[in-house]
Amino acid sequence: MDVFVADMSLQTEVRRLAGEILSAYPRLDVLLNNVGGFWAHHHVTADGLEHTFALNHLAPFLLTSLLLERLMASAPARVVRRAWPGKDRLRRPDGRAEVLRTAGLQPIEAGQCDVHL
Repeated sequence: MDVFVADMSLQTEVRRLAGEILSAYPRLDVLLNNVGGFWAHHHVTADGLEHTFALNHLAPFLLTSLLLERLMASAPARVVRRAWPGKDRLRRPDGRAEVLRTAGLQPIEAGQCDVHL
């Protein structure tokens, strides 16, 4: 197993990481997206994105999108997205806690490929 390091809150870093992975592996059988964080105060990344959203949602989506062609060529392949337990709790500007419900990921093209999410 190889280790790749990137600041996943920055899209340029996610793109660099995808390039390194594609250069290192001619096939990909599994992509495990395990990233998460939450800050008590509002932060904006160098990309101009809200930090928590950039890290927890955009980064795994972008990385998967950039690696998807290789994953499909390596079929059967799997994409596993593991989220941290606090991902569904956000604090509203008025201080009240709010639970967000997110839909589960569906296989691309509803079964038209052999990459499973």
